[in-house]
Amino acid sequence: MAQGSLEESRYYIILSKDLGYIDNSMYVELESLVEKTSWFLNAYCKGIVNDNALKQQ
Repeated sequence: MAQGSLEESRYYIILSKDLGYIDNSMYVELESLVEKTSWFLNAYCKGIVNDNALKQQ
């Protein structure tokens, strides 16, 4: 669910740039934050999967 919400946020950032609500520098900053959040979210998910795998052994 979190991944979907993050991608929805990414879409709205792109849309905001395309419609002229934010300038390019704001777009770059927001996109960077989305990428960083995506990295942390993926790392968290991998940690949960790895933890579950260890518990099942």
